[in-house]
Amino acid sequence: MNETDRLWDETDSIFTSWNLQETPFSESASSLRSNLDKVFTGRTQELKRIFNLLRGRERKRILVYGSIGIGKTALILAVLSVLQRKSKNTLATYISLPLETNLATAALIALARSLPEDEWAQQQLNQM
Repeated sequence: MNETDRLWDETDSIFTSWNLQETPFSESASSLRSNLDKVFTGRTQELKRIFNLLRGRERKRILVYGSIGIGKTALILAVLSVLQRKSKNTLATYISLPLETNLATAALIALARSLPEDEWAQQQLNQM
């Protein structure tokens, strides 16, 4: 069996195990949150680079870019999932905001959403 046949059969067995006929995903993985760990595989080198950057002394901003449907959102959600479970002193959340939202506003919204019991945070969120 050649490599292409093997890859087809491997993909076919994955689809069969999930009882799927076609890829059910849209261009965003944000709807997959509960099952993301079951379907997100690969990207080992990218994950290592991101985790090394996050553990460095200097905080970095990480830009993830690429064509539609290649797994950008899935990669980001996988990283956030690890941070939420293993880095207790880190605020890690996924929010979708308009492009013109500045970083300070985005950070305040993320903080307020992660503290639903905090009266001040909720007041700030409601004022926006």
